[in-house]
Amino acid sequence: MSKLGLTLTVTQINSPFGFLVCGFTPQGLAYLQFQSTVSEYLSVQEFANKHDLILSYKDQELADELEQFIPAFLSEGKAFEGELDLYGTEFQKLVWTSLQHISHGQTITYAEQSKSLGKPKAIRAIASANGANPIAILIPCHRVIGSDGSLTGYASGLDLKRKLLEMERAIRAEPQQGMLF
Repeated sequence: MSKLGLTLTVTQINSPFGFLVCGFTPQGLAYLQFQSTVSEYLSVQEFANKHDLILSYKDQELADELEQFIPAFLSEGKAFEGELDLYGTEFQKLVWTSLQHISHGQTITYAEQSKSLGKPKAIRAIASANGANPIAILIPCHRVIGSDGSLTGYASGLDLKRKLLEMERAIRAEPQQGMLF
């Protein structure tokens, strides 16, 4: 859904796992992707064009706060208190909202997520919506795993998904055959 004419202020921040490109509208955080993923995902320019947003490049106080916040979110489960400005279909927004209810240090399967949404046969559609998540880490699609406990489907790569879950202590640092706690 377009919010024509809004400005998306873009900056880069550092995280424990590399640089993130973040974009804020006046309504909140709308875009957060690992810099290494941007070329494979939807670049911030493509995101802005798709949603009729005007790009502005400058650092913001919000970016500094976000940079300080991300390690606490991952290691301690600190709640994000800022506003999110989600751009996507109503179905995608429903899926992304459900991701925010997965507790820190926990994982669920795609099948469990689809059942919790009352759509048990929509596993692939839900996985696709997870993959289109424009706000990495804070909308924690990295907490969704395969039914067999395997790490599957993360836009920034499975190595990074494993590291995020290890930081949250949702999986063992040295998993045996990909098993979860």
